[in-house]
Amino acid sequence: MFNYRIGALENSICDTIRNTHPSWLLYPNPAFNNLNLDVPNSKQGSPIVIEIFNMLGQLIEKKEYKINLNYQVDISLGNFSRGIYFLKATYGNDKFIGKFLKE
Repeated sequence: MFNYRIGALENSICDTIRNTHPSWLLYPNPAFNNLNLDVPNSKQGSPIVIEIFNMLGQLIEKKEYKINLNYQVDISLGNFSRGIYFLKATYGNDKFIGKFLKE
């Protein structure tokens, strides 16, 4: 999929981003109230940590989710303001970073 290179503030998301699993898919984009992350080759019910950062690289939310029966994570964006965000997902040793727009 995509690899992003981002200059970031200290104690923020990171200054170099590389996805260890580019086959993961983050959609819909733009998103309204919900965002989905497909995690192929994962185990149903397994924990995955999702971190969401604003454009300044500040951590907005960190939460542990469970991978559902469709090998996805359903993320609620109801409390987020409109804007551009970065999502970092950590599943075991695998990491994924994606960018999305909240409408």
